[in-house]
Amino acid sequence: NDQGESLVVKPETVAETVAAIAPSVKGGADGFLVQLGAFSKKETAEQLWKNLKNDNAALLSGLSPDVMMIDLGKKGVLYRLRGGLVTSREQADNICAGLKTKKQACIVMVK
Repeated sequence: NDQGESLVVKPETVAETVAAIAPSVKGGADGFLVQLGAFSKKETAEQLWKNLKNDNAALLSGLSPDVMMIDLGKKGVLYRLRGGLVTSREQADNICAGLKTKKQACIVMVK
């Protein structure tokens, strides 16, 4: 039974995992979000947000966490952690650039 196992994502695979479960980004934007990872437990996503917010208060100022459940069918469920909402792509890019210097996976998403 695999239900008791948790997903452990190694740092070098986080960006690949984030990109693999990212929705396509098409059409007009109501704003932008920064996606920070996807986890097998909602609590893990919530804890990462708390840690990132504590360590990057100025960079993440004004952002709110958004944890979205993604059903992968037989592969299980993941919880996508995103922060937002910002109005410009440039602002979202700057947030990701700052987080990436600290080895945090981050991709910009259109709302």
